[in-house]
Amino acid sequence: MKKPLEFNKLEEHLRVFSEVLVFHINIAEHCSIENEYMNRLRKLSDLPKTVLELLDKPGIDTYYITRFTNQFVSTYNHFYYRTMPDKSRKQIEIHFRDANQKNNASGNLKNMIRKIEPYIESIEFDIYFFSKFGFFSKNVIAIGANGSGKTVLLNQLRQRLKNNGVALSAQRILFLPDIEHIENITTTEQALIKSQTADKTNKTPNNVSALQHEFPIVLRHLIAKNHEVLNKYSLKARAENNLGQPISPPPKSALQDVLDIWNTLIEHRRLYCEDGINIFVKVDDGPSYPIAQMSEGEKVILFLAAQILLAPEKSFIIIDEPEMYLHKVILGKLWDTLENRRNDCMFVYLTHDLDFAISRVTSTKVWIKSYNHPNNWEIEPIPENSIPEKLTLELLGSRKNVLFCEGEKGSLDEKVFNILFPHLTIMPAGGCEEVINYTKAFNKTDSINTKAIGIVDKDHQSNSRLTALKKDNVYSLALAEIENLFFDETFLEAFSNSIMAPAGSVDKIKLEVLKKLEEEKEMQASHYVCAKIDHYYTASSLNRSNNIEGLKEGLQKFNAKVNIDDLYMERLKDIEQIITDCDYRRAISIFNNKGIIAIANKHFKISDFRDRAIVFLNTDANAEILRNYFPNELYGVPTN
Repeated sequence: MKKPLEFNKLEEHLRVFSEVLVFHINIAEHCSIENEYMNRLRKLSDLPKTVLELLDKPGIDTYYITRFTNQFVSTYNHFYYRTMPDKSRKQIEIHFRDANQKNNASGNLKNMIRKIEPYIESIEFDIYFFSKFGFFSKNVIAIGANGSGKTVLLNQLRQRLKNNGVALSAQRILFLPDIEHIENITTTEQALIKSQTADKTNKTPNNVSALQHEFPIVLRHLIAKNHEVLNKYSLKARAENNLGQPISPPPKSALQDVLDIWNTLIEHRRLYCEDGINIFVKVDDGPSYPIAQMSEGEKVILFLAAQILLAPEKSFIIIDEPEMYLHKVILGKLWDTLENRRNDCMFVYLTHDLDFAISRVTSTKVWIKSYNHPNNWEIEPIPENSIPEKLTLELLGSRKNVLFCEGEKGSLDEKVFNILFPHLTIMPAGGCEEVINYTKAFNKTDSINTKAIGIVDKDHQSNSRLTALKKDNVYSLALAEIENLFFDETFLEAFSNSIMAPAGSVDKIKLEVLKKLEEEKEMQASHYVCAKIDHYYTASSLNRSNNIEGLKEGLQKFNAKVNIDDLYMERLKDIEQIITDCDYRRAISIFNNKGIIAIANKHFKISDFRDRAIVFLNTDANAEILRNYFPNELYGVPTN
């Protein structure tokens, strides 16, 4: 593919730039300039090659080529000895032979390096962020937790993009004054440009003042533009009427566009502006009121719609916390509408709202991995793996190793594991197979520094499979139900003492649990066989056959492996032996019945054993009682 003319121009500039830079490095070496300056010059010599490699690809927008060309030209123009690049090393030694000449040259170079420092920083910033953001070939979602420097990044991007970018801070002071007259559109436009490119870090009184005036400036310009559109239409309509021509339909102004967007998102209310100055809210079957009395969420919709529709053509629109003050139902619809209306612009979202991030289906997604003040970010693409995207996003910010467990969000499993293993990030994954697959996928992701461990129920797994899973950091819990942890005899005794339960309560609980198991032994054996068959089926190739022959062959192998009678009798005999031996510990390890909680309630004379057991577990001494049910690997996640 033929390279664009702009790229050839950049190549030539960088060739000259590199030659002159080598000359300055030679002078610096001859003058024995200090290392801090010398290192900066040498580091600068790597940039031309890096930029050419980044931009020498099909379809790269010429905007980036021109931008880097201008940056290198600006840097080059500050080179002190740019008119002497043809001098050889020998000529340099002759030219700067005495101490005074060396000192002067050294001073000139150091002064030059200080002057070009901002240009170098700008080039390095662009190299890093343009490449990490995929050269903005698509809208960008940058996900970062609180404290990840999103607001500072917004301001840095605003500074780099200058008038080609609009920055919308998460800090919004949505003050709406009365507007009494229509201002000159040139005045309002200048005020809008200044506001859209102002510092939005909210660190100084001037910043706060800029935020306070932001919304009024936007509204005044909307009203001025609306007046201009209507005035031009009036003149055109009169001219057409005088010529006896049909009068053209009226155009829609940005103000009307903004009101229409708001009206499509908010039910039972409507914005209107009859006099061209004052905007009111009309409630269905109710009175009207001025927009200053709207809720914060309603104001935000108006503010964002106005800002986006008034952004310069083909600009970068950078939004910090686009979800702020907006209901989930409206959030996606609003940004879908605004992206569609301004498809000439590039949207860059800085957010920690995972649901919003996932809703931007076609956007480039990156995560802000770390941030060091003042302007050093580590940014990585969202890793692609078999873990659901939302789950991946939740785990990216974790600085602790991850424990994937069975169960759902908010389940007892999650609550108990959070108490027992505070050094791990607990992540319920659903079923056993999800735990296994997510643990494998997470540990194969190179861009994540933490590691994962998985824990699954042991009861229905073969010993050979459990041994094999250990190689993938997946281990087993020797209990049928997480609730059964609370029926550990030592834990029951400690809990009984804490609530001063009736004497002999624990012994009565143990006896009744064994009795309940005996009553349900046929049902327990049946459920065990069902679960065992499910595991065999999942592990077999039957459910992955692509043709009828494969299905038949898989079914034959499956039937040959699964003997329901043998599995049932094996389990039934195991349960009967437990009952004969009064093996309480083994009983709670296999008994699948959440209803045994009622047994503890009855003998402890309480109604909330499970909830109170969770609270009781929240001391290290009590938690330690139950930790021996878990593999040692949970206390030090092995690395791959």
